Amino acid sequence: MVSSEQDHIGSEVSYIKCLLVNRGIHFIKYKIP
Repeated sequence: MVSSEQDHIGSEVSYIKCLLVNRGIHFIKYKIP
């Protein structure tokens, strides 16, 4: 039970990390033509 909860939290964190990385790349692309 605990391990599955940790996996769920880890997947959410990795998802948020991907969103932040994608947003950062998007921002850099528009900032530097």
